[in-house]
Amino acid sequence: MQPKMRTEGFTLVEVLVALAVAAIALTALTQAGGRYLETQAGLEQRMAATWLAQNEIVRLQSGLQQTLKDNIQIDYAQRRWVIRTKQQTTPVPGMVQLQVAVYVQGAQTPTATLVTVLAP
Repeated sequence: MQPKMRTEGFTLVEVLVALAVAAIALTALTQAGGRYLETQAGLEQRMAATWLAQNEIVRLQSGLQQTLKDNIQIDYAQRRWVIRTKQQTTPVPGMVQLQVAVYVQGAQTPTATLVTVLAP
């Protein structure tokens, strides 16, 4: 009489294949999570820069700041920001175009730029 072979459980090959599939899935999930965090940080930075630009425009519109100041430095949202304003004439008499660019200190390109028209 021959001994019966056990057919219960998993073979070593099956376990190794399952571990490989799990490792590939976890690697992909980790990469996706990293991209999400980078995107979220970029959105937060652009949102903060846009708020700073809007605040600068409102200060100029409301008369709280009488003259344009270039390279205003401000600490906000755990960063140091530089706000640069540029004023240009428009074809409409009495109106000026105002461009407000907000940079993270040391950056060459602005994080946010807003343009509006003012009647000084």
